[in-house]
Amino acid sequence: MDEKRLQIYTQAGKIAVEALHHAEKLIRSSRKSSYYILCEKVEKLIKKRGGEPAFPCNVGVNEVTAHFSPFEEREGSIPSKGLVKVDVGVRIGGSIVDTASTVPLSSEFKDIVEANKAALEAAISSMSAGVKTGRIGAVVEAAAKARNYRTIRNLSGHQISEYSLHGKKSIPNIGRSLTPKIRAGEIYAVEPFFTFSDAYGEVVDTNMLRIYQLTKLKRPADRKQIRLYKQILKRFNRLPFSPRWLTDLMPLKEVLEILEAMRRRGIVSAFPVLVERSGRPVTQFEHTVLVREEGPLILTK
Repeated sequence: MDEKRLQIYTQAGKIAVEALHHAEKLIRSSRKSSYYILCEKVEKLIKKRGGEPAFPCNVGVNEVTAHFSPFEEREGSIPSKGLVKVDVGVRIGGSIVDTASTVPLSSEFKDIVEANKAALEAAISSMSAGVKTGRIGAVVEAAAKARNYRTIRNLSGHQISEYSLHGKKSIPNIGRSLTPKIRAGEIYAVEPFFTFSDAYGEVVDTNMLRIYQLTKLKRPADRKQIRLYKQILKRFNRLPFSPRWLTDLMPLKEVLEILEAMRRRGIVSAFPVLVERSGRPVTQFEHTVLVREEGPLILTK
């Protein structure tokens, strides 16, 4: 990676770190504040610092593991107890970084949070050029078992490339054989998810859709769909977005109706909110890492 591009990623990383720390502070100090207000404040900070959200700010409480980003203020508020996960993405142009953390609002969750954080650090330490992704997953799994926890086996970290949040390679959270090697110059979002030993250790889809993505560069026939399609492509390219980001064009209800019609035609796809199968709490920590010959470089630290 050339120096100019690295500077852009580094700047995006600084913005992401500030946004994540801001989210953590808001969670600790603004209990009963809505998830909507939290996400709006985080995304506003990202823009103020010169970046753009690479995807909608995600908030996950307890068993809610991924892909929840509220449409409206009435969609819940920060609890007084439990685990609150926040996942933040920043892009400058097409250069993307992704980071996440978990805030424990109850003392009973302190150990699992510390264990998850340590597993992320161990995983990153193992990331030298030529290492197989399954080996990194084995490091995460071993770290979980050593503290009597388990990982979410059907979630993984992911390669990041220009304007692409999820690249060809993934980093599992369990040991696997026959996996590809990571190479110098590649960028990965490494994100171990932990849960308790009595949990199923797997996430399942809900019927709740909160995040969408343009999947087909096909101009719709309907006039209203054309208008929305053009704005989605212009504003977000093919990166994930929230319908609330389009309410300057039309009311939310109308946005959702058009997106559903476009989803049926395969023009956009949606990410179902994911929950732990057995309903047990889940933690998450994540960094974006550049693989180098001399060792990993954390871009979101």
